[in-house]
Amino acid sequence: MFHGGSKTGELSRKLADCVVLVEGDDIEGGTGFFVAPGYVLTCSHVVGWRRGPVTVTWPAGSLHGTVVFADPEAPDHLTSAGLTQYPDLAVIEIEDTTSVPGCVFLGDRVFLGEQRPGLEGSAHVEGYATIYSDEPHLSSARLTYSGFTDLQNQPLLRVSGDEIPSGMSGSPLLDMRTGEVLGLVRTNRNANQPHGGLALPVAALRRLPGDLLRSIWRAHDLFHADEGPWTSLRTQLLTQQRQDVSPPPLINPADEAALLGILARLDRVEDVNAVFHHAAYPQVPSLNIELLDYHDTVQVLVNLPLGGQLHPVLRFLAALLDRCHDPVLQVLLRENLRRLAVMFDQKAVLDEHLGSESGPSPNLRRTSSVLAEVVPSAHDPDQYLFTLWLYRGPGQWDTQFRETTPRPEPGLWQRIQDELPKALRRLGERHAIVEFVLPLELLNEPIDRWQLWPEQTATRLGQRHAVVLRSLDNWQDEEETRREDSAARWEYLRDLTGPVPLTLVRCRDDREREAWAGLFQLPAGQTALALANPPTEPSTGEVIVEGLFAGVPVLLWRRDLCDLHYSDSPGSGTGESCAGTRFLDTLDRSLQGVGVTDLPWKVRDLRNMATQPGADDDHPGHQVVLLWEDPERRPPDEYPLASPS
Repeated sequence: MFHGGSKTGELSRKLADCVVLVEGDDIEGGTGFFVAPGYVLTCSHVVGWRRGPVTVTWPAGSLHGTVVFADPEAPDHLTSAGLTQYPDLAVIEIEDTTSVPGCVFLGDRVFLGEQRPGLEGSAHVEGYATIYSDEPHLSSARLTYSGFTDLQNQPLLRVSGDEIPSGMSGSPLLDMRTGEVLGLVRTNRNANQPHGGLALPVAALRRLPGDLLRSIWRAHDLFHADEGPWTSLRTQLLTQQRQDVSPPPLINPADEAALLGILARLDRVEDVNAVFHHAAYPQVPSLNIELLDYHDTVQVLVNLPLGGQLHPVLRFLAALLDRCHDPVLQVLLRENLRRLAVMFDQKAVLDEHLGSESGPSPNLRRTSSVLAEVVPSAHDPDQYLFTLWLYRGPGQWDTQFRETTPRPEPGLWQRIQDELPKALRRLGERHAIVEFVLPLELLNEPIDRWQLWPEQTATRLGQRHAVVLRSLDNWQDEEETRREDSAARWEYLRDLTGPVPLTLVRCRDDREREAWAGLFQLPAGQTALALANPPTEPSTGEVIVEGLFAGVPVLLWRRDLCDLHYSDSPGSGTGESCAGTRFLDTLDRSLQGVGVTDLPWKVRDLRNMATQPGADDDHPGHQVVLLWEDPERRPPDEYPLASPS
């Protein structure tokens, strides 16, 4: 084997660590290599053109695996020259990944349109040969790759310059300039011409089923996300040979690996191709392949040249940031986006592009929203009418939809769910708030749990958007003093330099309604309440009514009743820590440092955090409801509210 003292020698040793001998009953056997902790690539003819159990072996270990893909699947799928039909590719899945020796880094630059890269350079191959010995043994070859040739109208890499003996089929082809594996050896030349042969480019992996390929990409990217030995060696190699790599990569291997690792943790969006075309235009007006995931999308975009406009890869990442629901990944993605912008000298261009879309604006009074106003019918208070408004900024209101047929509750909610996505699309802003102006009896409807997107069944409205409630009584009240009180309390909260000061209303708070009314009128009257129980519990409902009448602009509560205190169970009324107490204490800690204008997004983040592994049943994100009254977010007099008639 070639084991020089240079970085290329270190990479060849790393390559050898990833190579395995594939064996099994009634198969030819040969070489394969780990591309991710759970996946080995090899040739279809190596595994007998069929699926099933095999063993992969390397000097220090052995693992059982299953061939989950082989194309073609039958040995009679041969060309007239006796070669296996394209692509001659197989995937072995390994369940036990604890002892995997290593994984190669795949260089899978996606072809743009009909263009193919003009490849030519030095390559290194490691595989299990049977030449000069009865037993397969690890052997190497130094080759030159010299572009593509077409076989069965499909591109294959031409390699030459050294022997590719029997058993080397399925071996990885390492580019010695970039440290990437370009493909796998498929066949040597014809008999009596032993030097060189053909290799299957990594781009041929697109023949795999989409779900399998995405799983391989994501496992591969997570493996290389940390700056491990392979990534570090590639960075050093490219630094040494940058003048020989044309065009030089736009970002270094470490930054690329970190970015792909973050993207591998994101949920896949169904409209990745639409997002790509939006980000790439006009640099890449058309692409004649379907993009399957973020991995191949970034591989297309990252090599486009820099220009005066925001680079397409930055536009694409900004679009993904809008679609990311995980608060931890949001932070990581935003940090990488800004670091790349600095690297490209496009920070100012990025800031202009993001504008208010990079995150919640410090001044949410200028943030757009869809507002649903629900009012009881004058003829039947058990039926309701609703209006949808679009709010784009102070004084900028449009009526999206006005329902003129009164409906009972179930029909009302369904009708709003039918119209709400249309309003959000028309508004066209990812960070729009969704506001519901409701009568008291409807305040506990689980609106944040609604599923509005049929193609995204795991996404709830309150995870994607900041959802807040508002009081219909406050909207319809024309008393000037009450409006002034509400505005004064809001301004007090808005101007605070610290967090919102919450008054915690615990289970079975024994204060009478009169005491609450008096408390709200004191000079230091309360401005924000957090309640252990919902408005449907009578004493809690009284507190909320008095608070709203006094102009309290922020109320949070637990959607479900605390069973311990509001039931006839033997434990009720004891000093045991109850669900309501745990909710309040955890919520209070979670909102430390959060100002009033950031509350809607913090509550949205809590809902998303409650879905993460390790979040227990008491996480406040499961239960929290926010009523949030910004007095400036209401239509002016020339846009009257819907009439309850």
